[in-house]
Amino acid sequence: MAKVRKLRELPPELTFITLDEIAGRLADIYDALQRQVPEGLKEEVTVVAEGTRAVPLSARFIKPPYFRAAVFNDGPDPVYVMLNKSKPVAFRTTPLNDGDKLVIDTVEAKIQLLLFACVEGESASVRVHLLK
Repeated sequence: MAKVRKLRELPPELTFITLDEIAGRLADIYDALQRQVPEGLKEEVTVVAEGTRAVPLSARFIKPPYFRAAVFNDGPDPVYVMLNKSKPVAFRTTPLNDGDKLVIDTVEAKIQLLLFACVEGESASVRVHLLK
């Protein structure tokens, strides 16, 4: 079996390099863990979607990215939800009907943008509960 050299037996230059490498990796681990812990900030936002024009969600107090978004369609018509797209593409191929709920939950804060749209001539009021 190969003999493992102890850190104190290494030359000072190698000890410094090794400790610097350990500190860098610990910082990376800390950053990764911080991205997975919500700050606990919550906000409820109401959006009115009318017609095919996509309406973006704009929170008053907390800014993206978010960990969780719970979308409630208060009606009267179905609404399409679009997620993290600059060009509106429906998150689901079927609309969110009146009275339905959609929960988007992520491990890391990755929800940057939510857009809402209806079919031409229809409108819907949407409540969104955000968690940062």
